Amino acid sequence: MVYLAAFIVASGLTAWLAGGLSPLQLQDVPNERSLHHFPKPRTGGLAIIAGIVCGWGALHWKGLASPWLLEISVAAVMVAVVSFLDDVFSLSPLVRFPVHLLAAAWIVAGSGLPLWELAIGVLGLVWMLNLYNFMDGMDGFAGGMSVIGFSALGLAGWLAGDGVFMSTSLCIAAASAGFLMFNFPPARIFMGDV
Repeated sequence: MVYLAAFIVASGLTAWLAGGLSPLQLQDVPNERSLHHFPKPRTGGLAIIAGIVCGWGALHWKGLASPWLLEISVAAVMVAVVSFLDDVFSLSPLVRFPVHLLAAAWIVAGSGLPLWELAIGVLGLVWMLNLYNFMDGMDGFAGGMSVIGFSALGLAGWLAGDGVFMSTSLCIAAASAGFLMFNFPPARIFMGDV
């Protein structure tokens, strides 16, 4: 039921944002590097975040959340805010990159790993943040990779007997699937920087 809620919230909000009814008229206008030919909304990431928040909130309500989920949520909000501001105002990488580094450091700081492994973890997270932003311009690619990747992490959590990790990952997969329905080729909406 938690995953269904994440899916329904994300798909419903994505439909609304893709349908041109949103007051957020942030459009991805094609250029010489684009794979699409017409402007499309780039606000789908907001729908994914809303679905994840709904799913994670339900996990918390059911007592299935972990303390580290709050740490991840704080980092996700940091990235989402600066990314939304980037969609609206085209921020400099000198503004975005430090926020990405801080959010990644926030996530890995309490892991107890040696310093060099912490550094690799931070760089890996920042790399993935920016890689997903790059993949978003290809219809269905970023959303599809999110569904596949987080479903695989959910399966790994299940196999390891870690229901919290499984549920947390599957909420992300479900919200991404709700977005993906409108991002399959030809995409009606992109994630944007969020």
